[in-house]
Amino acid sequence: MEDSAESQQVESGEEMGIVSRMIGALFSPGRTFAAVNAQVDHRDWYLPMIIIVVVGMISAYQLMPAAQTAGMEAVQEQLAQDESLTEEQRALALESAQKMMGLGAVVFGSLGSAVTIFIQAVIFFVLANFVFGGDGTFKKTLAVVSYSSLVVIPAAIVTLLLAAAWDSATVQVGLGLLVPESMKGSFADHALSMITVFAVWKYLLIAVGLGAVAGIRTRLAGMGVFGLWILYVLAAAFARSAVTV
Repeated sequence: MEDSAESQQVESGEEMGIVSRMIGALFSPGRTFAAVNAQVDHRDWYLPMIIIVVVGMISAYQLMPAAQTAGMEAVQEQLAQDESLTEEQRALALESAQKMMGLGAVVFGSLGSAVTIFIQAVIFFVLANFVFGGDGTFKKTLAVVSYSSLVVIPAAIVTLLLAAAWDSATVQVGLGLLVPESMKGSFADHALSMITVFAVWKYLLIAVGLGAVAGIRTRLAGMGVFGLWILYVLAAAFARSAVTV
């Protein structure tokens, strides 16, 4: 009976269109990733990736004016302290910085999301297959990470709404909200700021997906995925706090 039910689930999953898979990855990952394991093609990773890049660009563009204001104030202060520059040179440097800041926020940050997906896919492929003895392919793992990263859509919606409500480009949606003002910029602040409901959601989806496509237990996949994520959070928080000191 169980084999029959599982077969029906996989068969129905195979028939899922790409849009159904993108929606299902967020809300019914078990069925969706079973479908990916049964049948996968290039659309399963590049279409979600394109959507993620576009959403990132739109989000960055919406937040850019406020972010530029804060960033340009810092640049202006730095240029003002450089006595070797003439007023004309300061104006040119300021104009150049403004253009690069806008381009970097909209384009480079969004394309970085696509690069991150590939890097994470490599890491989780190695974890599932060479550490836990799974048998998944890289294409299936890349599809899992791409679909799971679609969590960026609800994350962007919440961020933009909060940015509009708070009239600020810097929006905190993680546990960093619990950090007092006196601890801003500290190791704890940076670490807790990276722990958000959207990040937990994403890595839960990846764990379910790895279990499905690599043929390993979901709990084991979850331990590996969240273990690596925690190590990353600690390392990134240490690096950021060292820079701000």
